Amino acid sequence: MDPADFKVLLDICDSCRWIKSEYEALVRLWNDCSDDDARELIVDLIKRFKVLTSFEMTDITKSISRHVQDTWSLSAKNTLFFAVSDDYESDGSQAFLQQLKNDFSPAAGWQEKNFRNSLKGYEAAFGNGKNYILFDDFFGTGRTMERQANKFIEYVAASGFQDNKIYLLAIAGMNSAKARLDELGLAYHSEVWLDRGISDIYDEDVVDSKRKLMKSLEKILGSRYNGQFLPSMGYGVFRSTFFNSQLQLP
Repeated sequence: MDPADFKVLLDICDSCRWIKSEYEALVRLWNDCSDDDARELIVDLIKRFKVLTSFEMTDITKSISRHVQDTWSLSAKNTLFFAVSDDYESDGSQAFLQQLKNDFSPAAGWQEKNFRNSLKGYEAAFGNGKNYILFDDFFGTGRTMERQANKFIEYVAASGFQDNKIYLLAIAGMNSAKARLDELGLAYHSEVWLDRGISDIYDEDVVDSKRKLMKSLEKILGSRYNGQFLPSMGYGVFRSTFFNSQLQLP
């Protein structure tokens, strides 16, 4: 390997600890690049990539707990969490629930009944003066949360109970999803907010060329990971540079 290339890769590993375990894959990708423009894009994206490790997730769930109880001033006596899953099969929102509830102290009244693994069976939780928190691991395009929130708003309205509030919560989210979430008129919170990997980083006059370059790079990358299909430019084409090492389910 050229000494200059080796120095670039070494600098990447020094600044992005998470990639050290994938160094061989990084070298292969680097060698497969056809020109310096492709390599420059790879460096830019990797350095901006947000990877949440188990250590960071511990801090994040504690911070979320403080936000719910201190900033939103919600208590165990009338607050219920709902994973936005439509069923009981494992997904990111349910995995998040399992870790999150450990940071809500039983001494403050929080119990298993405050945390529900699915939107199924929501009717049994309805009552007057309730706070409902719909949560997911990630606000991507915002469409999933928008769809689930709108359905839940209808359910609450049809229940006939009064003085209820709905909140939205996530570990991380795209800044581009905020406009869609704002339209719901509900309080929402994400611990991490992310820019799109290309559109929000580069000047407008080079965005198209960077997208085309990324498309060409995709051709030399695998189309599946752990048996899952990898959509072009990310799910919903929201070009996220984000990975949660704990909740990224197979």
